Amino acid sequence: MFIVATSHFVITLYRTVCAIEIIGFTEDSSASEEFLANPRSWHAIMRDMLYVTQCILGDSVAIYRCWILWDRDFRIAIFPLLLLGVSIASGTIACVKLSTLTSYSAVLDNAIVWDWIAIFYAVGLGQNTLTTALMAFRLWLVDRRSKAYNIGRSQFLSAMLILVESAALYFVLQILILATFLTKSNIQLIFLGSIPPVVGITFTLLMIRAGFRSKARAEGSIQTQTIGSIAMRDAPITIHLSEEVIVKNDSNESPV
Repeated sequence: MFIVATSHFVITLYRTVCAIEIIGFTEDSSASEEFLANPRSWHAIMRDMLYVTQCILGDSVAIYRCWILWDRDFRIAIFPLLLLGVSIASGTIACVKLSTLTSYSAVLDNAIVWDWIAIFYAVGLGQNTLTTALMAFRLWLVDRRSKAYNIGRSQFLSAMLILVESAALYFVLQILILATFLTKSNIQLIFLGSIPPVVGITFTLLMIRAGFRSKARAEGSIQTQTIGSIAMRDAPITIHLSEEVIVKNDSNESPV
């Protein structure tokens, strides 16, 4: 994801520099606009493909984490995998159809391209919501079952909050992109460039925050006696003595 996000940034920067150079050479802003609006150029096609690839990678990581959290139960992953397949198909078709247009502005008039892009955005949003909800629900279930043994704040509840907060940024951006696309607003261009790095941030932020928490626990800032990193209550212990024999000697009165 880091490589894809960096490549997307480099290509975007290349397109921007080329557009500025065109204005400097020709002193005509319309030529620069035509350069940026051409979806058939190699850099435009590559940028669109990298965008779709990054979104698919992020969705795949989310499905993998959800599958792991549900004890590798493939039944949980079936529907998210179907949505991932729809995302791959719609994203690929959208990139191919975009490369046949004369201008990005023609997307508004081309119903086929419009529909495939809308499907890609909507399915990505739905899958992100579904996988995050499944992971949070799993943590909630485990937390509910372990309440009788927990001391203090539940570790599962903390993990659930970290999970939801980490996915919030990507979720909000997806909603904004889908809303601006459906309303045909040019504001979507601002959000589109931020999606590739945000995808990487979203799925690494969870590991970073968990790592900070583990480090704090290792340094002793979280003092708990744990079993599997979960503070447990002391269970009542009952000892039954069938017979107790104490032999006392004159020289030594230690029990035997």
